[in-house]
Amino acid sequence: MIHSVSTMSTFAIGLLLSIPVQAGPAQDDFPAGGIRPVGTDGEPLNLGFESGTLEDWEVEGEAFEGQPIQGDTSLPRCGAASGHLGEFWLGGYEKLEDVPIGTLTSAPFEITHPFGAFLLAGGRGQDTRLDLILTEDDEVLASFTGPSYETLQPVVVDLSSNMGQHLRIRIVDNATGSWGHVNYDDFRFFGERPEFPPGRELKSKIDRLQNAGLSPEDAAEAMTSGEGFRVELVAGEPDIHQPIALTLDERGRIWVAEAYSYPKRRAPEDARDRILIFEDSDGDGQFETRKVFAENLNLVSGLEVGYGGIFVGAAPEFLFLADADGDDRADGPPEVLLDGWGYQDTHETLNAFIWGPDGWLYGCHGVFTHSRVGPPGTPDADRTPINAGVWRYHPLRREFEVFAWGSSNPWGVDFDDMGRAFITACVIPHLYYTAQGGRYERQAGRHFNPYVYEDIPTIADHRHYVGSNPHGGTGISESVGGGHAHCGAMIYLGDSWPEEYRGTLLVNNVHGNRVNREILVPDGSGFVGQHGPDFLLANDRWFRGINLKYGPAGSVYLIDWYDSQACHHNDQEVWNRGNGRMYKVVYGDTQPAHVNLAAMDESELVECVLHANDWYVRNARRLLSERGVSEAGMARLEEILRDHPDETRRLRALWCLHSARALGPAVLLEQLQSEQDMVRAWSVQLACEARRPSQQLLERLEIMGATDHSPVVRLYLACALQRLPLSQRWSLARALVSHGEDAQDPNIPYLLWYGIEPLVAANPSYAMDLARASRLPRLASWIWRRAGAQDETLPFALDDLARSSGIDRQEGILDAVLLALDARSGVEMPENWATMSAGFLNSPSDAVRARAISLATLFGDPSAFPFLRAQLADPAAAAEDRTRALETLVRAKDDGAVPVMIGLITDTEWSSAALKGLATFAHDSIPTAILDALPNLEGQARRDAITGLTGRATWTMQMLEAMGEGRVERSDLGAIELRKLSALGDDAILERLNAVWGVVRETSGTAQEQTERWRGVLTGERLAQADLSAGRAVFELTCMRCHSLYEKGEEIGPDLTGAGRSDLGYLLQNMLDPNALIPAEYQMTLVMTVDGRLLTGIVQAEDDETLVLRTENEEIVLGQDEIEERRTDASSMMPEGQLDTLTEEQVVALVAYLQHDSEVPLPDRP
Repeated sequence: MIHSVSTMSTFAIGLLLSIPVQAGPAQDDFPAGGIRPVGTDGEPLNLGFESGTLEDWEVEGEAFEGQPIQGDTSLPRCGAASGHLGEFWLGGYEKLEDVPIGTLTSAPFEITHPFGAFLLAGGRGQDTRLDLILTEDDEVLASFTGPSYETLQPVVVDLSSNMGQHLRIRIVDNATGSWGHVNYDDFRFFGERPEFPPGRELKSKIDRLQNAGLSPEDAAEAMTSGEGFRVELVAGEPDIHQPIALTLDERGRIWVAEAYSYPKRRAPEDARDRILIFEDSDGDGQFETRKVFAENLNLVSGLEVGYGGIFVGAAPEFLFLADADGDDRADGPPEVLLDGWGYQDTHETLNAFIWGPDGWLYGCHGVFTHSRVGPPGTPDADRTPINAGVWRYHPLRREFEVFAWGSSNPWGVDFDDMGRAFITACVIPHLYYTAQGGRYERQAGRHFNPYVYEDIPTIADHRHYVGSNPHGGTGISESVGGGHAHCGAMIYLGDSWPEEYRGTLLVNNVHGNRVNREILVPDGSGFVGQHGPDFLLANDRWFRGINLKYGPAGSVYLIDWYDSQACHHNDQEVWNRGNGRMYKVVYGDTQPAHVNLAAMDESELVECVLHANDWYVRNARRLLSERGVSEAGMARLEEILRDHPDETRRLRALWCLHSARALGPAVLLEQLQSEQDMVRAWSVQLACEARRPSQQLLERLEIMGATDHSPVVRLYLACALQRLPLSQRWSLARALVSHGEDAQDPNIPYLLWYGIEPLVAANPSYAMDLARASRLPRLASWIWRRAGAQDETLPFALDDLARSSGIDRQEGILDAVLLALDARSGVEMPENWATMSAGFLNSPSDAVRARAISLATLFGDPSAFPFLRAQLADPAAAAEDRTRALETLVRAKDDGAVPVMIGLITDTEWSSAALKGLATFAHDSIPTAILDALPNLEGQARRDAITGLTGRATWTMQMLEAMGEGRVERSDLGAIELRKLSALGDDAILERLNAVWGVVRETSGTAQEQTERWRGVLTGERLAQADLSAGRAVFELTCMRCHSLYEKGEEIGPDLTGAGRSDLGYLLQNMLDPNALIPAEYQMTLVMTVDGRLLTGIVQAEDDETLVLRTENEEIVLGQDEIEERRTDASSMMPEGQLDTLTEEQVVALVAYLQHDSEVPLPDRP
């Protein structure tokens, strides 16, 4: 690999003028006082190379010829400082680059202190690493790898358990491709753990998994768990393949779904998914009987047993397969209960089915799959949309609804002993307590309701990956849990494991090849999820745990996809179709349980609600729901509900009565006054399930809202708001907002808002009363903001402002209204503003006055403009004030601000903002000013300038004339701009473009032909020699305008960090044929404004008043009356022909960079 810029084309060099030198920090923060290890002769070893030689090191191979390096040769070469200590260091690239391989092994030395530290950099991976080896048995104590960056960073290792033993350092360079080298310097001992500034320490300990591709028996044997636990193999290939879901029925039999179709829904004749039943017929613990219940299914992703058959998720359908005769074969074709389930992303379809305590069937749904769910034949307008969250289905009433919205790709949901739901997720923080009606953090996209404003965050106080980038932690996160991808969720409520495990959540970690353990600690109305010790280590790189369930003996069953491939991939050929395992995790001498709850009579099933193992409780509850209960059964359940000393048993009786349709109104009203908090809370939820509580129940809820001491109960009351008719919410809402102690609760303010939000538009006067009564500041702010979102309600927020005497409250209302107006355009001045504005425009408070002036400007009040223009032009003004002034003046379309913004074009701190602002004005002076300044603009500012110039036909022609004169670089126009110019539909522009830029030709050949051609170019050898730094430069000047990678870039298109970019076919498909499959959220819209500006982007939100468009460089709010023409393009926002604008070397560098698994430095400037 060549790091210097010499391999880059003239095109790339020209574009790199704006790239800063990436100078790394010096090592002046490396702690003083470190102890140099000594050799057998008692003399300090040459572990820092300050002898200028490789003395005390054994050399093998050629990788380290000419080492060590003297001085910092890295900084002048590539802009990244070496960061070494002293005079000499090991720089693996500096002499022979990345081609040779070899090892460097130090002389042995005794471990004399509890901590060691050294400096490490270079390539990331198993083949570029540093091993610490215990010489007594030649055991590798730990291995570390670089960050694919040149600057050395400190690594700390805990040696406290190895004091007195002897150690060798082995530096391994077995890589010959890009970043195939290791940088290292020094090793020192410390008596206490050395500390470094935040972000300095390199946490890159390589996960050590010795196994892969084991037989099912050996895989089970290789697993390790806590003391007293053992793992037994239940089934493996050929008896089970690609298990994607499991459940246990009332007889303890295990049902498994096999996903042969994944990752694509197949043609009907090729549908091969199956449902299997495994049975331990004689109770000896061996599941010797295997049956095929159903086959020829398609894209199966979830299943659950009940009501005379099984419920199966197979997008686009939610199915019921009946077995009325009980012969363990589906009776006939499946019944389609619901359809409209999306499968745009086939690993984010409906999944993780589980019966809830309330008798509903619950499941999860991912964020990149867009569903509109309803019974077959339901009109689209009557369907329920979902694209991330938890849903539920009632098997008797056949009702479907969304229980909670948000998260990423949740593939696990379970309920604790109190019936509270928890989900696990991927990429974003991994653990959420989900209350009914909650809106939770999303990986992408927006909630359907534009007035959610804030999401409920994760409960996890930790992450399972090292560093700030989820995908960057893969392979080096063993010490913190293994990685960012999670699958399955089980809260252990069995009865054979030690008590410390009861109520803790277990979740499979896909990249970490293990099962994580989460400790759920109560916090206000919710929880904090703390990181418990990992429960199970597979010690096998192919282990892919999918889900886990406890059974009648209290042991846990776990399905394992078992594949070398970890991440979702659309290529069917990369998946191992021959593997699949199921294990049982047993504690101590737990004996198998041979049961058949279906054979129990009602009285026996009722007594199951008292069982210590919740498996019995859940299955008995479902069976009683199927059968119904007699008066005797109802009486016994009511007795438990009223008199049992254990709150969980009372809850179980309550749930059982409810799901069996035997919970009478009188009993429910009685339990709303229970002394047990969770019984009261659940009685609230059940009272509102049908959305029609009686007046008596409603009055009781209102009393509870005012007086209940429990934040948990108040949370359930807040959740209940969304299930009440609007007219019945006011009194309960008024009671709940009076609890100032809930202001910082992790859930209550959010759930209150979600229930109150529609009330603001329904009765804004009452809503302002709520805001004034609220002792929850965030809630009041959201009410004012919502009032500011519509013309009809805005005057009410201003009236509340006029009535407010406190400065803090005035600031709060003004901030909320200004936030609301950020998403609006062309707002007319409300009548009451004219009569009330003077007091605020002349307020003694600078903060109130500044906000009032901004508001007045948006209302078109001419008296406010001069102040904001002066503020924007004043370099001494606070940056926050200047930003607010610029944004306000632009949105108010103040012509007088144009000269001020022109004056800021060459101010590096303000150029981008000024250029974006100027693009909204159709002034003839603007393109001339931009073109005059263009030679001095770099990076993002230059791109913003070109974006503005290509947005209007007359400006574009001026830019092309300047290009013909050599004042604009040909390289300034990329694929996005070229497509934009074509969309202008101006023949004169296209003619001039062809003259000065070149012929804009159609992409040569079909996508398939282009793919084959590029495959011939992008060989493994060619990519291995590519300049990754040059590839990053190309990425930042092209792809990064829409995509993010390693937390840098824009969010118009998908984040590429976690995409399947290691696969060349995946990259080429998306680069060469971006229109083959266009998700709804990435479809391009073209807008021509009434003043002649062309905008291309993705619609983020829309209502009758405004359109929010995400363009290539900003988010723009347009009034519907500003739009002259609009059309949705049949193509993706990602343009075709992108590779046609690049040279072959640039494409090779770009693809190599995209396939690389970590960030690289930018090249040095020419």
